[in-house]
Amino acid sequence: MSTKDHKPQPNNFRAMPIGPDGSFKCPDSTFRNLIEQDGNFEPEKDIASMCPLHVETSMWATRTLNVRKLKGHEDIISLSITSPRADEHGWPLAPVDKFPGATNDLLHGPVHLKDLSL
Repeated sequence: MSTKDHKPQPNNFRAMPIGPDGSFKCPDSTFRNLIEQDGNFEPEKDIASMCPLHVETSMWATRTLNVRKLKGHEDIISLSITSPRADEHGWPLAPVDKFPGATNDLLHGPVHLKDLSL
């Protein structure tokens, strides 16, 4: 992974750029590299099971799913879908809530999305 174009961003929001009118000026993204053949970052099909995309079927997930489809990354980025009905432990996967379309995470085996970070 190349970090030649990466510029560290301030961790303190007070150090972020402020316009003359006092508004926040978002710095340009430092993550503009693409995953493509013969590019800086080539796709690795064997990592699909290591790095699944976990989504809840909402309008926010739609953009992520569309980009995954349009870029042709279905065989590179595997997918786990949570139930849209969150319970006291967060968004559950299929073993807990049999919501239509919800799936299991076959790699990590969590029952709730929060279990991935524990």
